Amino acid sequence: MNTQLHSLIERQHQRMRELREDAPDFANTVAHEVWDKFVIDVEEATADSYMFDMATSTRMALSGALALNYDDAFEHHVHGFFERQGHELCESCVSLASFDGTQIDLAGLRKGLKLRRCAEELIGQAIERAKPGLIGMLFLSSDPCSDAWEREHSDNAKRLRSKLLELREPIIDTIREGLGAVIQTGRLAYIEMLEGLPGHLASTKNSLKAASRDGSRA
Repeated sequence: MNTQLHSLIERQHQRMRELREDAPDFANTVAHEVWDKFVIDVEEATADSYMFDMATSTRMALSGALALNYDDAFEHHVHGFFERQGHELCESCVSLASFDGTQIDLAGLRKGLKLRRCAEELIGQAIERAKPGLIGMLFLSSDPCSDAWEREHSDNAKRLRSKLLELREPIIDTIREGLGAVIQTGRLAYIEMLEGLPGHLASTKNSLKAASRDGSRA
């Protein structure tokens, strides 16, 4: 192993050690980014008026959007981070160009978070809390052309928006805790891969030598 590659591996070992302490901040950044986008989705869903007949579709749409925003943030921040480390290694040594060990199974780890299922439950509960009570239901307007009808549906939207925005802490905590564990697992897998590099390089070198000898004999 040449000196340059050895130095790079040492630097990456150090970065993985630092990541152990940085993981909570890393996860917190992703969680808040996902939440900020969720707030925009909530505001769009409750912009003017709201009918609770749309409860199921609202729950599915918002939880789906939250999961997609999480995937985007994960790809950019977490997967991007490990991918850059792997590319740096491969660019430093031709023998590593096809080394599968640089591909940590982050996609598999990400699926273990089950964010969408958790979000659907939380959003569904928020929608139920936002519905008018029994007394309120008795006095609902039945005339869609009346001012009372417009006012009731506008109040529905405001009440639902308030209840959904109360999910800030549980949603951020769910993402932060789950992602923190994913980052730590990925970090340990990457360290294991780094520790296996000397053996991989030695094996590659021996294989090349053997192929060269066989070619000379031929």
